[in-house]
Amino acid sequence: MCICVIAFCPLAHAQSLQEQDICAKQAQKAFEYWRGDDKKMPRQQMPILPDTQTITLKEEYQSHYNTRIKKCLVLIEYNTQNEGETHVNKVLLDAFERRYYGYYLWTSRPGKKVWEVPPISCELAPSFQEQTNCTSTEAFDAFVAKYMEE
Repeated sequence: MCICVIAFCPLAHAQSLQEQDICAKQAQKAFEYWRGDDKKMPRQQMPILPDTQTITLKEEYQSHYNTRIKKCLVLIEYNTQNEGETHVNKVLLDAFERRYYGYYLWTSRPGKKVWEVPPISCELAPSFQEQTNCTSTEAFDAFVAKYMEE
């Protein structure tokens, strides 16, 4: 019986690596689609600031195949600066279906410390029936961590 367990472990690990590879490729496609690289939907999922005065500070993504829910997830972070305000956008979505699991939007305010400014929008949607709001980047990041670590 011990031999069976050892024989199945490499197969399970190989499947996980294959799923991660497929997921990484699909996450890149989803990120490029979100960025508007396909010219069909340029960043319609997140607020766009006027291009003439916007400086992109960060535009990146991270992929993860979640074995519990059997979904390929992509976390996109897009930070900009416009007329002295910093804007932080984060979204967690299914890379294949493009279903949102979470969305976060924060904008700085002059004269306020980062922790004094609540997010403009922070939505968590673990399922279509269950959607809640959050009040901090820590809450959003904790929610995302559950999905990106399983």
